[in-house]
Amino acid sequence: MPLPHEAVLPAHEARTGQTFDSTNAASIALQFCDGIDLVAAAARDAGQVIDLRTAMRAIERLGSSFASASLVATYLGPGRHDALEVGYDMVWDSDCGCAAYPTRPATHPLTLSDLTLSLVPDLPTCASR
Repeated sequence: MPLPHEAVLPAHEARTGQTFDSTNAASIALQFCDGIDLVAAAARDAGQVIDLRTAMRAIERLGSSFASASLVATYLGPGRHDALEVGYDMVWDSDCGCAAYPTRPATHPLTLSDLTLSLVPDLPTCASR
């Protein structure tokens, strides 16, 4: 499954000239893109009056059509406001000294049996090395 940032980051860099000095910085920027894009999608489909009710209904109608810059797959609908549709197991890989994704993606809703997160503060990623 292709990762969304593989298309979004080069397009962003070409349009703005902005680059990111780490995977962490790029990740934060992509999350801001998602927030702005979600508000724009809601505004486009909310109708003539944009308020909390019409925006929420517009977001709930997106289903799997919202193209996230930071998530592999999304789903938004009634009772599904988190957008996360696919997640990855993450473990600490002592060989590379980084976080690694050792399993296939798990679909939402996630349970503890789907994901086992190794919680270590300030994890570097393999891509940032």
